[in-house]
Amino acid sequence: MSAPFSDEQIRFVIFDFDGTLADSVTANAVRFAELLEQGFGLPLEESRRYFIDTAGREMGPRFEGALRDLAGINRVDVTSLMEAFFRGIMEGPVDVFPEVPQCFKALREAGCRLSVSSANRPDILRMKLARSGLLDLVDLCLGQDPADPETVKGPRHFAALSAHYGVSTGELAGKGLFVGDGAHDVHVAREAGMKVAMRVGTLPRAEVEAVAPDYVIDDLYGVLDILGVARPVDGKRVRRV
Repeated sequence: MSAPFSDEQIRFVIFDFDGTLADSVTANAVRFAELLEQGFGLPLEESRRYFIDTAGREMGPRFEGALRDLAGINRVDVTSLMEAFFRGIMEGPVDVFPEVPQCFKALREAGCRLSVSSANRPDILRMKLARSGLLDLVDLCLGQDPADPETVKGPRHFAALSAHYGVSTGELAGKGLFVGDGAHDVHVAREAGMKVAMRVGTLPRAEVEAVAPDYVIDDLYGVLDILGVARPVDGKRVRRV
């Protein structure tokens, strides 16, 4: 494991949302699997696992990929599946992990700049952040616009963040930490040359360690520990079970 950042080295903390800030991956995976089972008879468990393994990818290709890879079904219009999936998200609860708000506040008080980079639709991401009281604690939230498939987590998001902060992408990477919960998060951070912390929960610890992120954390208090930021007085570790 790498040595902790010093205050001089870290300025930007970029968070994934589902599975990192909110306990939503399980519910989303079940919703994804149920839609495929109801519409095409795909096995629930295989579809659920496919959703988890493709975390961070665009929803259209994920539905298309599951149909192709799990059932050999090609060239299907998945628009109705996507609409049903997103409708369920809009109508469902936003279960932010209990430690997130106080960790965000502690990081901001320490001078860190916070942002969110997600595969959610932009309107859904803003809704989730607003309903969970986090929207005013982040400088920028970036989702994936279905009308522009290139607006995915990765280079386009990092370029937008660099422009927002007035720094080069190299400085963003060198002074940044990406916090996620899936292998795709590690991939996009590594591709940008950025350190990455991966939260245990969506994947079990053994699978997280196999991906080999720079840091393995059990909760967002782990981010405070990495950056040398004092935990809140009432802070305690909140572990997913």
